[in-house]
Amino acid sequence: MVLASAAAMNLKLRQFDVSTAFLNSKLDEELYMKQPPGYEVKKGDYVCKLLKGLYGLKQSPRNWHKTLKIALDELGFQRSKYDGCLFILEEFKGSELMGDQEPVRIYLAVYVDDGLMAGSDERRMDEILVELSNKFKITHSANVRKFLGLEISQDARGFMIHQED
Repeated sequence: MVLASAAAMNLKLRQFDVSTAFLNSKLDEELYMKQPPGYEVKKGDYVCKLLKGLYGLKQSPRNWHKTLKIALDELGFQRSKYDGCLFILEEFKGSELMGDQEPVRIYLAVYVDDGLMAGSDERRMDEILVELSNKFKITHSANVRKFLGLEISQDARGFMIHQED
């Protein structure tokens, strides 16, 4: 949907990936695990209390999504009523007093730790990426070539999308 909207409205794209996303989220409950081999502090029945999510925990994807949603809420995004992985930012740039306000809408789609943004205000999208990189370790690009297995190219006529076999 984000790519279709971007093509129809001639929006620009930004892409990001959150490194070790599940390790950024706090756990909602107390979880313990056996001491990993080589890290035993004491012999016996000692365990480790987990403070953050780990890959492989069934709670990790939910906790990560909750953590990311809170961060996006703080940036002014609203989660779509129809798709829990789509976030929309609506704001105005310009001066209300001067009467030159212009609406800005940015769409952000997330799949686990991969994100795709589409919007008309490239400067604002770059600001959002900086703000996200202050909260999480991310890599990002304005030159979107691949997203979730789709190969994407953009020119003045729009987007071309294809998948290799």
